[in-house]
Amino acid sequence: PLERDEAFQGFSGTIKCEDPNPNLYTFVGNLEYDGQVHPLDPSQILLRDSKLRNTSYVYGVVIFTGHDTKVMQNSTKSPSKRSRIEKRMDK
Repeated sequence: PLERDEAFQGFSGTIKCEDPNPNLYTFVGNLEYDGQVHPLDPSQILLRDSKLRNTSYVYGVVIFTGHDTKVMQNSTKSPSKRSRIEKRMDK
């Protein structure tokens, strides 16, 4: 039923999933659509900056944005390249 662009005009569904977390390889959620519940798992999720290749088209939905994304939560502050002595002398 959702094989053409026009079919998505009236699309309405609900995604219920875990709260944002930094675990890159886990995801637990469900898509509720047309009275049915479809489970979602990590194989159906694209992380931020992922690229799809050899795909003519794709339909998707954004679940988390900004600092709530798994990649952003998993990132760490880049280390300073200044030595401890240099930092002390700078004061």
